[in-house]
Amino acid sequence: MNTGAIAKRYARALAAYAAEQGEQERVILEAGQLIEAFRRYPSLSEALRSPVRTAKERLELLRAAADGRLGECMERFLALVLRHRREEQLLFILNSYLGLCKELKGIHEAELKVAHPLSEEHLERLRGALQQLTGGELRIRESCDPALVGGFCLRIDDLLIDASLRSRLERLRRLYGENSNRIV
Repeated sequence: MNTGAIAKRYARALAAYAAEQGEQERVILEAGQLIEAFRRYPSLSEALRSPVRTAKERLELLRAAADGRLGECMERFLALVLRHRREEQLLFILNSYLGLCKELKGIHEAELKVAHPLSEEHLERLRGALQQLTGGELRIRESCDPALVGGFCLRIDDLLIDASLRSRLERLRRLYGENSNRIV
């Protein structure tokens, strides 16, 4: 079965269970903690896949990775995942869950690359315009990339807007560089 389909199915189940228990916010925080633990400790995935460890030991590993603070809702969900031998998909499941929660709350992630840092005023104006466009809350991660020369690259969910000077120069180079004998 497709990992993406499995992850989405388990993510929807976790979302429904967390809502039923009234623990959505706590489960969101715990999912974020576990995702960060997978990022920080790459050996965690290997340890979870070990056939030598029991489901109870794997659950203990996950509890320790979350600093020992998992609520009953998340613990029961993790036990279900482990019981069904889906530990390989756990990271995908947790990421799908957070994506689903953001989608349900109308939260959009944006990544903004600029050649030079924007002032707070410009960033707020951009945020306001983009929130009107997306119709929801927008979380912008800004980074500087001097290679852009000028302008910006913006990614919101699956949309990419490349308004950088570098890309425009590259287009001109491709257009006129290939046909240098062309008379304009």
